[in-house]
Amino acid sequence: MKDTHKESAPILEREITEGKTKIIYEHPLDASRVVVRSKDDITAGDGARRETIEGKAVLATETTSNVFTLLNKKGIPTSFIKRINATDFEALHCKMIPLEVVMRRQALGSYLKRNPNTQKGETFKRPLGELYLKTKDKKWNGKAIPKDDPLSLVENGSFVLFRPDQPLIKQKPFLSVPRSEVLPAKVSLLEIGIIAEKVFATLEEAWRTLGVELADMKIEFGITKEGKVVVSDVIDNDSWRLLQNGKHLDKQVFRDGTGGQEVKNLYELVAKLTSRFV
Repeated sequence: MKDTHKESAPILEREITEGKTKIIYEHPLDASRVVVRSKDDITAGDGARRETIEGKAVLATETTSNVFTLLNKKGIPTSFIKRINATDFEALHCKMIPLEVVMRRQALGSYLKRNPNTQKGETFKRPLGELYLKTKDKKWNGKAIPKDDPLSLVENGSFVLFRPDQPLIKQKPFLSVPRSEVLPAKVSLLEIGIIAEKVFATLEEAWRTLGVELADMKIEFGITKEGKVVVSDVIDNDSWRLLQNGKHLDKQVFRDGTGGQEVKNLYELVAKLTSRFV
């Protein structure tokens, strides 16, 4: 795919944080903004499998920029401001909410592990929303937990945690986390849920017009310096499951063992297709 963003990467000296597939820097001119730089890395199995695919960063930035441009046009609040160059985009500086919202139209992935009696690919009439607490190194606020990114159910104002990889009916919660440890008092879970549904509906329709099914996706949220809840982080080909004629166009092929050029070809196709969103 031809890259039309030839501008060189800006000189960024102050790194805020680095994740598996991106680095976030302080904006060199505006403290209310950040620069998000994609990496060529792709991971699976909580980072157990990692590969570097040359050019993936460009494709990830292209996809994210196209997706967030569409969401902005639809009036959905996001942190995205503009693409800067091939691998970087500018966004509002947010305090990230440590929750991952997963919207599911089909029963795939970890949902089947928690609900083994559900048929793979079963379609939900209304997209199903799930919450996962974002954790690292199997710890939450210094407390050891058995698995990162646990399923989080809300009970009596607390987030009750379960392993995401085992049948839910056979589990007891391993930790109850007070709401105050996860969300500021003024942030509404209802608001987050409404925005997540709008994001999914918008992207599901956009993909449907291109003959692609959006099976599920993850969405992350942040809080701006003004206290506004916005869709943040990235939405790229690592963020969802896309099916075309029953075949995956997304990261699932990497999880299943495919690597290298085959994965890059799919990411290139998805980036090209999302350019038709805008």
